[in-house]
Amino acid sequence: MSYEIIYGKQFIRLRKTGEVVPMLLAGSNNTYEVAPHGGNGRRSRSWCSMGFYNRNGKISEKPEVILKKLDAELNRTIRRQRKQGNGDKPSDVRDYFGWYTGLSVGGGHCSKTSWSRWRSQFTNGVKNALTVEDLAALGVHPYFTSYGSVGTPSNVLLKTEAEYFAELKKWREWAAAAGTTFSMRFSPLDTDSVLRRIRKR
Repeated sequence: MSYEIIYGKQFIRLRKTGEVVPMLLAGSNNTYEVAPHGGNGRRSRSWCSMGFYNRNGKISEKPEVILKKLDAELNRTIRRQRKQGNGDKPSDVRDYFGWYTGLSVGGGHCSKTSWSRWRSQFTNGVKNALTVEDLAALGVHPYFTSYGSVGTPSNVLLKTEAEYFAELKKWREWAAAAGTTFSMRFSPLDTDSVLRRIRKR
């Protein structure tokens, strides 16, 4: 069974709009990094913006919208299991949410990720969100990117919220013309380094 593992989180708070950018450190359970001397290393992971609960593919969203869409996913999952008629109760979905959706928070078996544990990634993420300036002070810089696309704008390591919105405008215009999407990542690329810097704050 293939599933997604969530290793960490750091939301970005945007003062201008009152929105947040949900950033998760995540990766597939069956994809591995290459070890220093060949062979499989640890499971691969990367920082990326998660827009699944945002409207219309937005990078950022109002916290209340994210949580509303999050709760709607729980209800959809419960209804889907009820339709399948396998006897699973709503309490089963809440207790073993990761099993039904292919998610594991912190590693381990999906069945150990409850609905409340998954939802807390977002409630706590909103509560502990940092501004672009806060992140820059830690040596962590968000940037926009789109892998596998031609003619993308340059990757600018953001230091201020003003830079964020200026670059967002460029990337939106490019994506509209190219008919594609883009996301946000963190620099440095060393995921452990980013996590250490964030946790030291």
